[in-house]
Amino acid sequence: MALRIITISRQYGSGGRAIGKALADALGIDFYDKEILQKLAEKSGYTMDFIENQGEYKTNSALSYTTLGTNASMRLEPMISPTDSVVKMQNELIESLASSKPCVIIGRGADYLLRERNDVLNVFIYADEESRIKCIAEEYEKVSYEEAAKHMKQRDRMKKKHYRYYTDRQWGAMELYDICLNTTKLSKELAVKLLCQVYRELNNS
Repeated sequence: MALRIITISRQYGSGGRAIGKALADALGIDFYDKEILQKLAEKSGYTMDFIENQGEYKTNSALSYTTLGTNASMRLEPMISPTDSVVKMQNELIESLASSKPCVIIGRGADYLLRERNDVLNVFIYADEESRIKCIAEEYEKVSYEEAAKHMKQRDRMKKKHYRYYTDRQWGAMELYDICLNTTKLSKELAVKLLCQVYRELNNS
């Protein structure tokens, strides 16, 4: 089975983004994470922060409604919510990038979006709460352990809700991924080495 795409879903604070970037560099293929936000910001006029929040964490109803017409004739027309608009643009961009050339894509439901393709390796990176909280607290130097723990749980909750809403799947469920790696025990270097080996072996089989 020839592989072209690696999607990396990850728990916040597990090091998934760093692993994805190092993996792409090791394999000599493109890497997309914040780059997706930049492309969407240029296209839509939204800020990168807005797109990141809407594209991975927010959940809105599929349609909101606006009243159009005159006093004599009023009617309700469906209007796509900002979240749905961002998700739609994001999905179209991810599909385009995946069809263009081999790459590593971080998060954003790419594992679900590309589920019909047979050239995709879906990876989930996770770690225990203690390790994640320490990682978050170290990344943001002025954040206390308690604040990091609170932020982690909030991000997890929002991510699960968003993923469920747009995919009808349980985010992080083991059966959705080809490989799950626990970075509590595995270093970034070892995780990258393992994924490189799998990618190359499957491409040579």
